[in-house]
Amino acid sequence: MSGHGPRAVDTQRALEQFALVAPGAPNALWRSSLRQQFVGASAVRQPMRKGVSGVVVAATAALAAAAALIVCATLPSGSQWQLVAGSGHGQIRIGARWIPVADSVALTSALRTGVAVEVPATAQLDIVLPGSVLMQITGGTGVTIPSRPGRWLNRDMQTALSHGEVRITTGPGFHGARLVVNTHEARAMVTGTTLAVLRGADSTCVCVFDGQVVVATGASIDTVRAGTRRTMPRAGAPARLEAIRSMETMKLFMLRERGGELLRH
Repeated sequence: MSGHGPRAVDTQRALEQFALVAPGAPNALWRSSLRQQFVGASAVRQPMRKGVSGVVVAATAALAAAAALIVCATLPSGSQWQLVAGSGHGQIRIGARWIPVADSVALTSALRTGVAVEVPATAQLDIVLPGSVLMQITGGTGVTIPSRPGRWLNRDMQTALSHGEVRITTGPGFHGARLVVNTHEARAMVTGTTLAVLRGADSTCVCVFDGQVVVATGASIDTVRAGTRRTMPRAGAPARLEAIRSMETMKLFMLRERGGELLRH
């Protein structure tokens, strides 16, 4: 053996040191200490998990409540369109049904938001959204029954007038809402007033009895004020602004007076 090989004494000492660190049965004191550290760490982490879980549950509940509130706020208000009166004679078409003017029960059951109504020249139909809007559909008119506003959000109402004339007056419950009357030539945006919208063969006319109405035609937006009427031709000719005719003034005055009684309740 060379002089550089390990000595027997050194080898024995190395084996003894290795035996001190070699794996074997754990020391009882060491095991007890390790168990206490593990249990202590688990006890600290457990409240944190509970806290995180509580935050997640609370956030989920808050989101669900907010979603329910939005749905509730955008749902239509509880009131339905109701029949005030059908006058004259003949049959009124509501949707696919032809109903005699005198059949108030059938007329009432047929009134639905968005349904097309055709009133013959010999009749007239008055409908009301309680507290909000009174609409008079005159003879020879084709129009859709307006949509209903949401309770707090989505307060816009829409109707389409294809021909004829509708007269409208609003009440206290209409506050914050907007009724848009759409024709081929224009959009009349009502936020609280008494007015008539007439759709002739080649033009739309908006007559404002009180308040004011914003009218959009293409890219143009104008305000029609009380006592005036604005006529918008289909062919693109310049619009005309005139005073309301005396007969229309009288009819709108009567509608407003009637609305004052019906929409108050």
